[in-house]
Formats: sequence, C-alpha cells, structure tokens
Amino acid sequence: MELKVAFIINPISGAKNKNYLPALIKETAESLNVSADIYFTEYANHAAILTQELVNKGYNRIVAVGGDGTINEVGKELINSTAELAIIPQGSGNGLARHLLIPLSAEKAVKLALSNQSEAIDTAFINNKPFFCTAGVGFDALIGNKFAESKSRGFSTYATIATKEFIRYKPQTYKITVDGIEYTREAFLITIANASQYGNNAFIAPQAQLQDGILDVAIVSEIPVIAGPFFAAKMFLKELESSRYVEYFKGKSIQIDRIAEDYIHYDGEPGRMGAHLDLRILPASLKVVF
Repeated sequence: MELKVAFIINPISGAKNKNYLPALIKETAESLNVSADIYFTEYANHAAILTQELVNKGYNRIVAVGGDGTINEVGKELINSTAELAIIPQGSGNGLARHLLIPLSAEKAVKLALSNQSEAIDTAFINNKPFFCTAGVGFDALIGNKFAESKSRGFSTYATIATKEFIRYKPQTYKITVDGIEYTREAFLITIANASQYGNNAFIAPQAQLQDGILDVAIVSEIPVIAGPFFAAKMFLKELESSRYVEYFKGKSIQIDRIAEDYIHYDGEPGRMGAHLDLRILPASLKVVF
C-alpha cells in the first residue's frame, strides 16, 4: 500500500518554536519519496476533527506534532483503524514518545515517522475517554489543572507549582477495585498507567508496558515533606518500586470511588469527573510508528 502521510502540527504545544518544521518535513519527505501534507490546529480538539477528515480522504498515516494532549486527540480517532499514528514530540513532557523511544530531535523523529513500520499498542479508557500514557486522581490531577491555568509552560513551571502545592495537599480516601478485588486506601495520588511515565522521564510505573493488555495501578500514600526530594529522585531513577510510599497493582478493569466529583488528568490533559471512575484496557488497538 502506498504511504499517504498527513502531519498535524499544534503550534502552541510545549515551549518550542515550530516555524522550521514545515520545511524540514517537506525536505525529508522528498528525500524519502513519500507523499506528505501539513495541517495546523487552530483550536482545542481541532486535531481530532482534522484526523477524521484526513482518514476519510485516504491518508493512512497521521503524524501528531505536539505533546501528549495533541497525540491523544489524533490517536483517539485512530483506535481500531487501519490508519497509523506517528509522533513528532513537541510537548512539555512527551511521555508517550519517551516510552516508545521516539527521538526528541525533530529531524530524527520526522525521518522515523516517514520510514518506520508500525506496531499495535494498547488503548486505556477512563469513563470511556481514551488515553495512551497515564491517567489519575489526587495530587497530580490537581497539579495538572493548576499547570493548565498557568500562563507559562515547560518543566520548570510544572515543578514550581508542584513544590508549592505539595506542602499543603492532604490525602483523600479512595475505594479501588482491581479486577473485582476491593481495596480502601488513604492516597496522596493514584495513577493508572498504560505507559511507564508521566513525561520528562518521571517514571511513576516503571514496569508498565504498552503491549501487555494490562493497566498498572500506582497508589502513593502521604509523603513527609522531608522525604519529597528522595521520592522525586527515585521516580526519575526508575526506582519507585523500592519506595515505602508506593503500592502497585495490575489489572484489566479498575474502578475508583471517591467522596465527590473532583479533578482528574489523562495524557497530561486536566479535567473533572464524577465520584465513580471506571478504567479499562483495549489491547492492541492503535497502530503506532516507532
């Protein structure tokens, strides 16, 4: 089958200048003798609408140029599709790209997107909203929403907000059901991981895999302020499994019940959902080039 490629660029993702990308894409596509067209998003969820239109026009590889939020918009429209997703990481965290070892160099990523083959990865859902990297509740959901409200982007902004809120955040009580087995926990945060990291190589679930048909559940208990820097260090060193503050479970069907509607996050995007959250996995449902 002839490869027909469309690049969807989110011009405001992350903090990087993307003005050079169209020329790089065209030059690389011509050198590889691949047909490639370029589109730009103009508003929230525009990438999803563009993806629908482009697949209907016969494009069989859609390249998301942006962060995990942009990738989510494109990827959700390609679930169980013959069309493939490729990624040029241009976000603040780039969690999915990092997990898949897709180069952060735009030049290398564009070449990979135009030349490599695809493999199927799992899709996860939270209350029927698809995600490919991580979703969760608690402290990280609060920080995600605060970060979204911030006027500046990038890891330093995220770290500043997290440090400020860490000191005053109080754990909440959750009932977590993993494949029918119930647990009640006081948790600082709960992350459901399809991929191993949030982004920026912050590995919340080091053993999580995108092709195993399983979700990893990380339940983090209250962390004393003095232990905060050590906890963060373990996360970046892929050593959280040795932390006394983290408990892990694996399952295909996860339910989380909390006191009331509150913040959630999925693939870096903030939001709110009700007191009951239902999470599930759809194995081998998205073709990704990596």
